Amino acid sequence: MATTDGNNTLFLDASNPGTVGLGLGNDRYVLSNTSLAANQTLTISDADGANTLQLVGGLTITSSLVSNNAIQLTLSNGAKVSVLGASTFTFLTGGDAFSGTGGVSQTFSQFVTVALGATVPAANAAAVPVGPVTLVSGGTTTPSTGQTFTLTNSATADTVIGTTGNDTVSGP
Repeated sequence: MATTDGNNTLFLDASNPGTVGLGLGNDRYVLSNTSLAANQTLTISDADGANTLQLVGGLTITSSLVSNNAIQLTLSNGAKVSVLGASTFTFLTGGDAFSGTGGVSQTFSQFVTVALGATVPAANAAAVPVGPVTLVSGGTTTPSTGQTFTLTNSATADTVIGTTGNDTVSGP
C-alpha cells in the first residue's frame, strides 16, 4: 500500500493487499468482525507516527499469538491479522469506528494483559498462544468459556479433548 504523510484511517477489508502500512502520520487501522474475507491473511506494518488498531465491538478473536513486539489475531472466520511493531501501537477496543472516539484505549502490553488475559513475553522468548475472546460494544472483552476436566489415578489413561474456550485441567 502506498505511503502517505497525513493522519489517515484505513478500514481493513477484503480488498487490502497482504501487507498494509500508511506511513508517516498518526494512522488508525479499523478491524471489524465482517470486514475481512474468510481465511484472508493481512499484515499491518507501520513504524511511523503514533498508530492505532481499532477493534470494533462484536469482533470475535478465536486465538492469538503474542510475541514481544508483534501479535497475530485469528478471527472467527479464519482471517489472520498480524501487527508488526505492536508495542508502538495503541489498541482501541470498541468505540465509534468512523470517528475513532470512545471505547477503551490501551497500550500493547495492557491490551495483551487486560483484553487477552496473557502476558507479553520477554524479548527473546517464544510467542505465546492465547485463547478466544469477544470484544463487546463498550470496548471490554469476554473470554470464551471452556470446560473443567479432572484427571484420575486410574491405571487406564485419561483422555482430555479441550474446547476452544479457556479450559481448566486438574489432577491428583
